[in-house]
Amino acid sequence: MKISRLFFIFSKFPQSYTGWADIKFVGKVKTTDITREYGKKLMITNKEFKEYSKGRSEMSIIEFDNFEKFKTPINLKIS
Repeated sequence: MKISRLFFIFSKFPQSYTGWADIKFVGKVKTTDITREYGKKLMITNKEFKEYSKGRSEMSIIEFDNFEKFKTPINLKIS
């Protein structure tokens, strides 16, 4: 099954969808390639990444594109 879009959920009450993004790539990548290809795009600093990836030869990557924040969040009804 191909996943093409991910919804972002704000976790505090009331929970709501706050936006979405297209999923561009999902896969395992060598840690040395991650810093070279995604360095400035990572959600953490290079220092944090080096600490987190210590001892790992490869890691899973999810690359997003076309982020869109909703003007009005869509509240979720949780039973």
